[in-house]
Amino acid sequence: MTKNNLLILLITSFLFVACEKDEIPVPAHDPGDVITNSVNMDPLYKYQLYFDLETNSMVKKNHKTDWDLGFESSPSGNKVILNGAKYMLVANTGSSNFSGIIDTTGYTFQVDMPS
Repeated sequence: MTKNNLLILLITSFLFVACEKDEIPVPAHDPGDVITNSVNMDPLYKYQLYFDLETNSMVKKNHKTDWDLGFESSPSGNKVILNGAKYMLVANTGSSNFSGIIDTTGYTFQVDMPS
């Protein structure tokens, strides 16, 4: 079979495959009692917005570079929260001497992504 014959055969087979019957549309789903809301975000995503689903309202807005680390102390435990918007990373150095850490080679870094 020549190249031209093979090309014509391929094109013809694609034409027959593309001639399928139309799909049957699926009826739209009734969403029920849905409460919707939206918040205005800066086009450059400069702000972090905190939204309360219970009250359906925005409760706080701050510039994403306002903080690096967040600390939480509660009866359920203590946490250090990283600002994922600034791609903050953390590694356990095993030392409390911050001025003694001059090289980050060999450390395993972790990130706290907001998702």
